[in-house]
Amino acid sequence: MAGSAASADPANVHVSVRCAHYIATPDDGLQLRVDGVPQLGELDVAKARIANSDGTFGYDDDVVGAVFDVAPGRHRFEIITRDCAPIERDVLVSPGGTTAITGRLAITNAHLLGTVGAPDHLGVIAGVAYGAAPATSGTNVASESSWTASASRPKGAWLALTFERRYLAAAFDWDIGATNVSGTTTNIDPQRAPASSEYEQRGWYMRWAGRIGARLPLEVVSLAAGTGMGLELGMPETPSLEMPTTEDLGARESWRGLFVPVWASVTYKPTCDWGVVALASYDVHPFTTSTDVISLALGLTYQPSAACSAPAEIHIDQH
Repeated sequence: MAGSAASADPANVHVSVRCAHYIATPDDGLQLRVDGVPQLGELDVAKARIANSDGTFGYDDDVVGAVFDVAPGRHRFEIITRDCAPIERDVLVSPGGTTAITGRLAITNAHLLGTVGAPDHLGVIAGVAYGAAPATSGTNVASESSWTASASRPKGAWLALTFERRYLAAAFDWDIGATNVSGTTTNIDPQRAPASSEYEQRGWYMRWAGRIGARLPLEVVSLAAGTGMGLELGMPETPSLEMPTTEDLGARESWRGLFVPVWASVTYKPTCDWGVVALASYDVHPFTTSTDVISLALGLTYQPSAACSAPAEIHIDQH
């Protein structure tokens, strides 16, 4: 019977078609209907059509797809997937041969459309970062003095490796830059001289953060928010004039310790591969809440998307 899976001389039909960011398989809802009859397919390594440098075509045997057994003859094929438009083709299946169906389907899922809908998972960001830590003050009992420290403004470079798929967003950030803090120390005992002195301290810092959260793609803009875990490491330089001891400033200026980022980001991609990312994060330090920092970053992202740039077309080849 034409279109049935059982046949005295079945011919293999290999289907390896991309829908958005993935190759469709029976587990993803891939169906092959032959003359209106659904076929039972198995996950397999399908033969994908590739272009050779001399203009001819060959086959790559290392592409996941599905294999179906279809009786020889002329049939009406219909390929159905969960997120892309179905296609129909008239196909002549030759006895003893292999029919390879490859290519890319047109996306119909609204959340997978556009430049941000279905990226190729990984991306990179390069840009600048800016932080704002609050001003602080304290007392050094041992030296009988009090101190104040201005708000810190760490500034530097921002690099990130990102992973995005459907409604999931994850990233690993690396910031490196410099800080500048000024303040005063004042003697508690008014008889001691000098009564007060000013200081200025510069230093460098590094910040690493792993982030994970939810993502909402909107064709050319994607919104994301979540939390994560981070580590800060910094080293103050020698201050000018007298200043509070390191114990006074504590983790605030040494910037050493774990923190929990609560973050949100906006990505704007006017093209399939390139865009701009703005990131805001409130870094919560569980053990030293007075050192919580608001961090802002702006960067250029390279996030390729073949689902956006490659045309939707199907190839049917026999060999």
